[in-house]
Amino acid sequence: MIRSAFIIIFSVLIATLLICGLVSLRSQKPIGRSVCLFCLSLIPPVLGNMIIIATSKRAVATVGCYTYYLGMDLIMYTLIRFTNEYCRANNTRDSKRNSIPGWITFLFVIDVVQLLLNLAFGHAFYLQEVEAYGRPYFIMNPLLGQTFHRIVCYGAMAMVMLTFIVKCIRVPRLYKERYIIILISMIFGTMWQTFYISLDCRPIVSSCSSMVFWYFKICSLSHWR
Repeated sequence: MIRSAFIIIFSVLIATLLICGLVSLRSQKPIGRSVCLFCLSLIPPVLGNMIIIATSKRAVATVGCYTYYLGMDLIMYTLIRFTNEYCRANNTRDSKRNSIPGWITFLFVIDVVQLLLNLAFGHAFYLQEVEAYGRPYFIMNPLLGQTFHRIVCYGAMAMVMLTFIVKCIRVPRLYKERYIIILISMIFGTMWQTFYISLDCRPIVSSCSSMVFWYFKICSLSHWR
């Protein structure tokens, strides 16, 4: 019963994120496309976690794990894309300068490759079978490759948050709110990612934080950029 409830919740979240992405794509705001990609990038981790919770078979749970963790790289890539577009300097001289350096993209590529190589070498994680609510449930036990994955993702997140903190300090008071709202939602979502319960519900909170992010960037009043 508990698992079924989680599956329903995750299904609703996926549908909602898809709608948010489509609305963003049709938005007239300059950042609409970047917000669309960010919303859609949240779907693979939610889907992966739904697969893990729904299945009692190791092979299917393995697919869910790869969908989840590769999806995290996709989230960080699209978030950096949004950050570079939203926080890019407005003056002519720096109008093409990115807030976050492009070399971090290569770290995501390396991380994706090394996670996929776990299929052959088993260096990133392995699945452990436990019982949850009367059925087998597979949890991921991290190894060295998973440590690298976390360093890349959390390091990228730290760079994004630092960029927004700098913007909050530098921009005129009138414009601080637009950066503070995003920063708070990112901090809340990142902190929740460190928690784990018997059935992993972290994607629920992360998705809800992202919907707050989406609302203020696409659906809020016209003074929001």
